Amino acid sequence: MESIWYNLGELYIKTNQPQKGIKYINKIMEFYEGNGDKENVLNGYELLYLAYEKMNDYKNANKFYKAYIGLKDTIFNQNNSAVMVNFQKRLEVEARDSKIELLNKGKKAQAAEIEKQKFVRNSIIAGLCLVFVLALVIARSLYNNKKKNKLITQQKLLVEQQKEHIEEKSKEITDSINYAQRIQ
Repeated sequence: MESIWYNLGELYIKTNQPQKGIKYINKIMEFYEGNGDKENVLNGYELLYLAYEKMNDYKNANKFYKAYIGLKDTIFNQNNSAVMVNFQKRLEVEARDSKIELLNKGKKAQAAEIEKQKFVRNSIIAGLCLVFVLALVIARSLYNNKKKNKLITQQKLLVEQQKEHIEEKSKEITDSINYAQRIQ
């Protein structure tokens, strides 16, 4: 019903019957103002301004023109405020996303550093294990060489003792032979 009154008011104003148009627009304006429908109130102010201007009632035309401009500015400011709030929210979200992304990059870099440290640690442990095994092999080799040297030294001593014993016996035999030859 409201749109019919509005359309009738607009039609009368455009067809140079502004007094009839004002009647319908005033009826619908009460409804729009009661519901807080600012866009339609703005359109109603514009139609009333145009109607009074056609009737050469510049006082009322000026009144509705000022109301139209004031409401238009209010709506514009509200829209701008909403845009600014949305823009601010978007900036905050982008800043938060950026911060999260930086933290994730930091975590990835930290994880890579930890992996690198693990690799270095494991490499050092493996190297130390190899050095330890090599040291054990060398120590065992030295131990076996000492053991062999000790055995060789013992055998050498035994051979020298036997040599001395043989030389002694050989000398005794030679002395006996010499003595026997002298006696004869």
